[in-house]
Amino acid sequence: MDAIILCLDDTPSVPTSFTHSSVQSTQVTLTWTSLATDIVTRYTISYRRIGGCSSTISESSTATRTTITIFCLEENIQYEFTITATNSAGTSLPAMTTATTLSTSKQKNTIIIS
Repeated sequence: MDAIILCLDDTPSVPTSFTHSSVQSTQVTLTWTSLATDIVTRYTISYRRIGGCSSTISESSTATRTTITIFCLEENIQYEFTITATNSAGTSLPAMTTATTLSTSKQKNTIIIS
């Protein structure tokens, strides 16, 4: 009986088209294009406040998923998001995007009477 052995020599390419598709006051939805030419077992998304020194991994996403929403962010803060792709050979270099969450503070209307 012959066996077929699949050997992956290369780590995946950098994920492409990584961007935010929706930004709200405490959440950001991120999207990317699946790496159809590379065998990817998962995508890992990390984020941090711009100027912050630590990074938080939001979750590892399955290879078929191309969108994720990050919840519980702070209002009116600029965040940096990175994504990497992983297969049995290793992890890709990261792709990056930034987004600033919206502020929900309401401005009062000013009426000037002269």
